[in-house]
Amino acid sequence: MDIKAHLDGILKPHDVSGDLKMDVAHLDWQALHLMDTRFQTSQHLGVRFSSDLRKRYVVEAEMTNATIVTAKRTSHSKDLFAGFSTSRDSTFAYLRAGDLDLSLEGAGHMEYISGRADLLMKKLAEQWESKHIEQEELREFLPGLCLKISSGPDNPIANYLSMMGLSYSRLFMDVDSSPAEGLNGEAYLYGLRTDSLTLDTIYLDVQQDLNGINMLSGVVNGPKPGQEAFDVTLEGNVGNNSAQLLVQYLNARKEQGVYMGVMADLRRHGIRMKVFPEHPTLVYRPFTVNKNNYIYLADNGRIHANLDLHDEQGTGLSFYTNREDTIAKQDMTVELSRINLKEFRRILPYMPDMEGWIGAEAHYIDSGPYMMVSSDLRIDEFKYEGSALGNWELGGVYLPGEAKDHHLDAYIRHDGEEIAHLGGIYLPAEEGTGSLSADIAFEHFPLNVANPFVPDRMVELDGDIDGTLSMNGDPAKPLLNGELALDSVTFFMPEMSAMFRFDNEPVQVVNSKMMFKEFDIFTKGKTPFTINGEVDFSDLERTAVNLKMHAENYELLNAPPYQAGYGLRQDVCGF
Repeated sequence: MDIKAHLDGILKPHDVSGDLKMDVAHLDWQALHLMDTRFQTSQHLGVRFSSDLRKRYVVEAEMTNATIVTAKRTSHSKDLFAGFSTSRDSTFAYLRAGDLDLSLEGAGHMEYISGRADLLMKKLAEQWESKHIEQEELREFLPGLCLKISSGPDNPIANYLSMMGLSYSRLFMDVDSSPAEGLNGEAYLYGLRTDSLTLDTIYLDVQQDLNGINMLSGVVNGPKPGQEAFDVTLEGNVGNNSAQLLVQYLNARKEQGVYMGVMADLRRHGIRMKVFPEHPTLVYRPFTVNKNNYIYLADNGRIHANLDLHDEQGTGLSFYTNREDTIAKQDMTVELSRINLKEFRRILPYMPDMEGWIGAEAHYIDSGPYMMVSSDLRIDEFKYEGSALGNWELGGVYLPGEAKDHHLDAYIRHDGEEIAHLGGIYLPAEEGTGSLSADIAFEHFPLNVANPFVPDRMVELDGDIDGTLSMNGDPAKPLLNGELALDSVTFFMPEMSAMFRFDNEPVQVVNSKMMFKEFDIFTKGKTPFTINGEVDFSDLERTAVNLKMHAENYELLNAPPYQAGYGLRQDVCGF
């Protein structure tokens, strides 16, 4: 540690100030036991402050010439400047680093601004409780604030987001509030990119007038590989006791793929929502919604609904409650019918290449002491990235028990045959994580369904899995017991022309340890690669492997330009 510091200051009854300068030539965080790995820094720090100990407070800080040394690299961070000041008539704060510039200005002392904000939230809570919103009255309590943010791609925040897989070209935001003008602002985000998503422009514009708060937001994107250009807009407003939101999707040819909205009215005992217009547009064709459609969210937690949205082909959504059921507190059903995945790809940007027909139904009943949730999802003629995967059905029932336990029974069917079944009980504890007891059974579960999801088809699986597993104990780290049998399972690596065939003998699972006993893996030859030992996956973050592998005259690879290997013998233990 090599640190030099110098402090100058003034200390009077109503005049306190100081100037601290610190040069950190070398600081070893690992030696101080603050980091587990090598982490060393050097930087210049400066802090300046002054106050009259009444209403005026000023603090400014800076960090410059910072260097960070880790085991992998040495980096130099951006100079950082921050400040805060408040007095009788104004408050100001700022943060600057690289191309990031953030500032907040307020009218009045910090205590006055926070007091106005508290009054605003209190008045809003009172109006919400009375189910009558008066925006003009609320606007009187708005503090006078101005928030501005300008950022490019080269600053600590942008660099951190880039490390997390998210980047952007430019961010701009300007938001103002005052009793005279209300709430107004605009924001833009350009060049948003993730590993699977690219959006050219995201914008937001908010304006308040005598009728309420108006909002216009959207996404504009140019043509990209595998994705056509599109323009999505969200237009909404919030009035005194009502609000609405309208979404529109246009493609590159300005064809309307979506045009649908939702209105919400604040009622005495809840919120009533309605879909509009009567003939909205979805997937580039008209749908029809029942004129008297509604979804009512009551203050007591109950939901009442009568929504039917369909087209002439039978594609659509139904959401309704059974008001004639005098026993159940809640009897609710949601249905999806004839949803064509290929069509919805045209209005859902960057959706994977999927085809098939979805039908689904979910039912919820709450009769007071007992409740039940059941669901059924069907995907017919399912294709992913051009690969046909057949017909699938997933269903299940959830029931709470009398001892606050939770019961689940679920299944998976493929082409009409049940291939997996799950049944279990979860018992929560007053303290801790509770306990889990569940059983899962596989019957000819096909492994080739995973092939389309493997990047670049690096491997191809075939065959199926049979067997049963039980799970017991801590839900976060349950103990697994049972056995799994690989039925004619093969593992093919196209780039190496390597085909591996796995033994059909069952593999025992004991206390989350997969036990291998004379387990054979074959290629084109007749002599196997034999495995003995165990794989302990009781802690998935630290999987332990203890295996002995043996082979003689084993043909591992036989594909140009590689030569087949013979006489391979390998023993591995404890890695």
